[in-house]
Amino acid sequence: MNRSDRRRRHKAAAADAPGDAFDRAFQKAIAQESAGRTKQAVRAYQTLIAKRPDAAAVRVRLGTLLGSAGDLLAAADQLEEAARLAPDDAYAHHNLGNVYALQGRPRDAAAAFRRVLDLAPDMADAWLGLGGALKDAGKIDDAVAALERAVRAAPDLADAHFLLGMLRYDAADPEPAARALADALRHAPDHQRARFFLGMVRDQQGDAGAARFHFDRLRPGPDGRVARRDSWDYVTAHRGPETRLFSTTFATLADAFARARPDGLVLEFGVRFATSLNFIAGLADGPVHGFDTFTGLPASWRDEAAGTYTTGGALPPVADNVSLHPGLFAETLPGFLAAHDGPVRFVNMDCDLYESTRSALDAIGPRLGSGSVIVFDEYLMHDNWREDEYRAFQEAVRANGWTYDYVAFAPFTKQAAIRLR
Repeated sequence: MNRSDRRRRHKAAAADAPGDAFDRAFQKAIAQESAGRTKQAVRAYQTLIAKRPDAAAVRVRLGTLLGSAGDLLAAADQLEEAARLAPDDAYAHHNLGNVYALQGRPRDAAAAFRRVLDLAPDMADAWLGLGGALKDAGKIDDAVAALERAVRAAPDLADAHFLLGMLRYDAADPEPAARALADALRHAPDHQRARFFLGMVRDQQGDAGAARFHFDRLRPGPDGRVARRDSWDYVTAHRGPETRLFSTTFATLADAFARARPDGLVLEFGVRFATSLNFIAGLADGPVHGFDTFTGLPASWRDEAAGTYTTGGALPPVADNVSLHPGLFAETLPGFLAAHDGPVRFVNMDCDLYESTRSALDAIGPRLGSGSVIVFDEYLMHDNWREDEYRAFQEAVRANGWTYDYVAFAPFTKQAAIRLR
């Protein structure tokens, strides 16, 4: 080998070295992630992106990891950029759709999953994601069609069967839901939600033995109780002749709104990306008001850290008849109520936390009266349900001397709708 050959080889090695070093560092970061060293992996991915901003594969790994860690805004930023850099990367669009769904942005999630299906038409998980997003956007027929495509592509996809059971639920004839839930359990016998809801349906159908069979196979929560069974016992004990059962958020909201008094303020507490608020705005014939800090939960709740559900302080796009009131309820409600007379007609209470729910109820309590309807979004079906929105409402009932009826329960979505007498 002459000197000229050695010089050319040295230059080629020097040119390849940065790429080789980058790849080695990328593999090391992946190994840290696989070993559960999340913080180290995040820092390593961020260092790599600083060196090579167009590294879409690194952004996909980082965005996915941030999403799993609950930092959904940062996850969306990384995955959006990855999808821009690599528009034909189905994995980037799929994970972006998952993050949008967790953020409560079902229309954006549906668009991301549709892009996946443009690239990979038979991807069952993408059809499942699309079905879930369409369900959350209130497009039930389209959601069912997407989920049916999912189970055709992967007949053993238990979550798709479960969602089909949810969307096919009709209290007057729950057997189509029961069949889909049974399909979910056939493919995943430990699917706890499918197990509970099939037990619930069998209980409704009067088959106590089948209901008990499923209920007895539910795992208890930290307090030793089975929260879903405890919730269902509450529902069956407190249903009245006018109480309806639903399986989707928008169906519950629409029915509850129709039962409210015809006049008064329409309010939502806990707006986030305004998915439900904009739906309510379409039902109302006047102004609608949304209250939120837009910085997420003010304190930890269940297994969610403080700050979860944030929009990063950004206000979401809303319908023309909607006004947003950013800030803590204790700060925004006194001025709002001083400027707006009259009773409260309808409330969608999506506060999750006991403290936030009680703060809102204390403020609007004097305006709530006969015919006012409150829909609670997390009233039932979670381990701490008796200590959160339920507890706040029951304390407000005692403090204000209210009497009320449950006009609707939605066990699948944890909602309860209450009309004051």
